[in-house]
Amino acid sequence: GDTSPPYKGISPRIFMVAISVLQAVAIIPVTFYYITTVLKFNKSNILPDMERYLKESASPIQIQIGLSRSQQELETTIDKQAEIIQSLQHHNQVLARRIMSLHKQIKV
Repeated sequence: GDTSPPYKGISPRIFMVAISVLQAVAIIPVTFYYITTVLKFNKSNILPDMERYLKESASPIQIQIGLSRSQQELETTIDKQAEIIQSLQHHNQVLARRIMSLHKQIKV
């Protein structure tokens, strides 16, 4: 086998140490940047997409949990659930369009 040093005057051990140091110099700042970015994001307490969408929608939808006592209350609850389902379906369509546009941008 060829045991000659990769560069004249540098032993293989020194060469490997130099490569390891270069890797550490590149990895450590990136890791700290990633950690600080994640910590800032977590501190911002951003609401999930659906909660933001419901808060921004024109008619606020309140979710009721429990048993209804009258037929009118039952119908009201069903209507509210239908509104929530429609809102979720609309939000799903919006997200699907965003995904498709991002997918098209990646292909270009």
